[in-house]
Amino acid sequence: MSGEYVLVFDYLDMPLDPAPWQSGLRFIIIGFVIGCVGAVLKRKTYMAFGGFIVVFATFWSVAVFANTHSAFADLEAAREAGRYEVVEGTVEDYSLTPPNAPRLERFRVGDRTFEYRGYHWTPGFNLMASQGGPIRPDLPVRIGSIDGTIVRLEVGQTAPALPASD
Repeated sequence: MSGEYVLVFDYLDMPLDPAPWQSGLRFIIIGFVIGCVGAVLKRKTYMAFGGFIVVFATFWSVAVFANTHSAFADLEAAREAGRYEVVEGTVEDYSLTPPNAPRLERFRVGDRTFEYRGYHWTPGFNLMASQGGPIRPDLPVRIGSIDGTIVRLEVGQTAPALPASD
């Protein structure tokens, strides 16, 4: 299958998202403020609690940043080791996730099955149709994957409409 494709996702173009580890920064600031208030009021419990929050939030931020960075590094190492695969075809066996079900989207292209969670952080593609993602039944796609993670997604120029829900 060949034709015109539009690139919709490439992990190499995706910046390292600061939101997961920056959330800890808020708590570092809150802990610092609580500790300072405790110092001004000469309340050791405030100072200790503020210090605990600062230490925990710092640990959290460093751990989340390391995990985020290692996920990208693992994909890059796998790509360099030649574990990058390209599959081209149409989306088959697409499972629409009901709104109240666990958020998991699954489909097949040729003999390869892909699945991902829409609200789960990953360096790979995970934008579900319910979130505005492009994957639809019978959609022509070209997918680059590493160990089952979609790292590059191209879709055909003409995307079929979503099936009507009952």
